[in-house]
Amino acid sequence: QQLMHQGKSADTPVRIIESISTPKERALALTLSDMAAGHALTWLDGQAPALVLVGAVFGNSLQNAEILADSLLRA
Repeated sequence: QQLMHQGKSADTPVRIIESISTPKERALALTLSDMAAGHALTWLDGQAPALVLVGAVFGNSLQNAEILADSLLRA
């Protein structure tokens, strides 16, 4: 909710990755509005470490290619 209040779009992609590099690793894809509505609460283990990644690069793969191409550093 704070990110949306500060101007991030409600449709901004979010990825949560839990138990990275273990046999129990899993990932959830949702949006900021989904997060604000509490949709990740029932999914999260609560005992496992998790990363929350926010940004357009975590959206669909076709959009990712365009985003990455537009954000290349230029010398």
